[in-house]
Amino acid sequence: MKNHALFLLLFFPLSSAAVEQLVIGRGGLSFVAAQASSTQLLVADDSLWIWKTQKGTNIAPLALQRGGRIFPVVWQENLQGPPSPTLPVAAGIDLMVDGDALTAFSPAAAGLKNQMDLYLDLGSHYGVEQIRFFPRLDAEHSDRYLQAFQLGSDRKDPSEIESSIYEVCCGSPNLINAHINAPNTQSLVIWPHPNTPHDPRPMRHVRIRTLNERPWEIAEIEIVSDGSAPPGEYTSKPMEVRNARPVWGRLLVNGRDPSELPISIETRTGPDLDPVQYFLRQGFDRVKTTETQWTTAFEGIKLPPQPNPFWSPWQTLSEGLVVSPPQSAIQFRLRLLEPGTHIDQLLFEFTSRPLAQDLSAEINPTQTPPGELTSFVLDLRARRLEDLGGSDSGFRFIEVNTSAEIEAIDSVYVQDRPAFYSSERTANEGFILRLTERIKPQGSFVQVFFRARVFVDGTRFNVRALDRRPTGDGDEEVYQTARAADIDPRTPGGTLSVRLSSRKEPLIDGLTARTSVFTPNDDGHNDYFTLSYNVLRLTQAAPAFFEIYDLSGRLVRRGRAGRDQSGTHLRLWDGRDDAGRRAPPGSYLYHIRLESDAKKTARQGLVHVIY
Repeated sequence: MKNHALFLLLFFPLSSAAVEQLVIGRGGLSFVAAQASSTQLLVADDSLWIWKTQKGTNIAPLALQRGGRIFPVVWQENLQGPPSPTLPVAAGIDLMVDGDALTAFSPAAAGLKNQMDLYLDLGSHYGVEQIRFFPRLDAEHSDRYLQAFQLGSDRKDPSEIESSIYEVCCGSPNLINAHINAPNTQSLVIWPHPNTPHDPRPMRHVRIRTLNERPWEIAEIEIVSDGSAPPGEYTSKPMEVRNARPVWGRLLVNGRDPSELPISIETRTGPDLDPVQYFLRQGFDRVKTTETQWTTAFEGIKLPPQPNPFWSPWQTLSEGLVVSPPQSAIQFRLRLLEPGTHIDQLLFEFTSRPLAQDLSAEINPTQTPPGELTSFVLDLRARRLEDLGGSDSGFRFIEVNTSAEIEAIDSVYVQDRPAFYSSERTANEGFILRLTERIKPQGSFVQVFFRARVFVDGTRFNVRALDRRPTGDGDEEVYQTARAADIDPRTPGGTLSVRLSSRKEPLIDGLTARTSVFTPNDDGHNDYFTLSYNVLRLTQAAPAFFEIYDLSGRLVRRGRAGRDQSGTHLRLWDGRDDAGRRAPPGSYLYHIRLESDAKKTARQGLVHVIY
């Protein structure tokens, strides 16, 4: 049977506390042993990486240093079937990628036929903006260029290219096709043709196929990078913590918060080691089988693989925390998004004692006008699915992280009864509640009533329970993330995201001046012009400009220029120009401008200065 799962996690206790660690990479299970699949990145026991590259660099000389290679393939006629490939020894073939245009590879000098395939494996995937190749360009050798040939590329990533020669060559799109009846006539071959618009192309393998026996040589093959690399993906095998229902917590990558790195991580969890189920048809019955048996079975009896319904869907991290539910097996999927990214360790924290076997939540309403103060209710349910002998402990704290602007917490109900609580704003965005009574894991229903403004379509409310448990070294903090579910049948939803009821609103709204007339004479009364406004629907901060003009259009004062995020913002003008002089009495135009990736938005109005 194919070994597609790890049956025991490597974990390390933190002193005498109940928080443990699963380590992949440096100091733990190797990336090679944990790997289920990977594409477009490089994998070693202690690291994952994408090579760094600079725009305009010839990456061909680096190919051999980075695990790539260059080799010929000669096709032999076969009376019993199609031609068969052979890989002959080719002395001097590395001269084509040594960075020296005065040395060259010639098939004749190596004792080979001139008609062959040349493969260059770059050792990794790169964005390529240009390919050039040429013979030595002196008078004696410059006419030994390729006349009839095909230039192709491929992004395939076979573990052994020899076993995939036919697939690589025949699956390669032709970049140049200089056939016998329309041959190339230039010593320097360039793809794409100069002054021809084109997009850079990601590739790992380059193939040159010669189409006749005309003598030729190549002094250099130059592969010019555009400075990019396609994202790489690594998927782990399912891994299991035996005899426990672990609560998955914080994840550190290279000892840091993963949001600080150009990566994305998703996890999913389940009760066994089979996130995908395989079935074969046996008469009129459907029989569950292993992946290996399914793969080797006849096509006529194989049924489509099905997701295991007891496994959770893939979910991204939230605030560096794993949000997948507490289950004994976990699988992760990691994407490296930029060239030069290097991962040497993933450290998952978990505790084997959950706060509740099942913790779920929902938010209502699920739609609201942008920037409008709205009353929300958060429903939270904690319950026990089976008798674990009291291993789940309950909790006293509820934390809500969100980009919404929280106005107030109005009340909290437990089991439909008012509860005593205290609240505070968190260091990031959102709030945390401390309940006087412990929420019991056997079955508790909590409702939190609060008011907030939502500025971004799809704003998420991430909910987790926290508890502090005594240990031999003091108290430890244990947390558990709630999954989205339909808790209250009286309200539609089952989600923790809120949409904007109108997604066509401008980026800037709610422009409000405290007064249209002010007196900047430093007497302590009405000395400032105060302007507030809402920024809507931004998913990331954008440059914002606050400017004052006179009625002739002359710029009087450039206010603070920063980067605004969605939310409510305040701007002040003290009535002075850029040189610090008081502006003369009169009317002025205030101007708010926001420059997002999607579009530019501006709003303006009049303000009057008097003394």
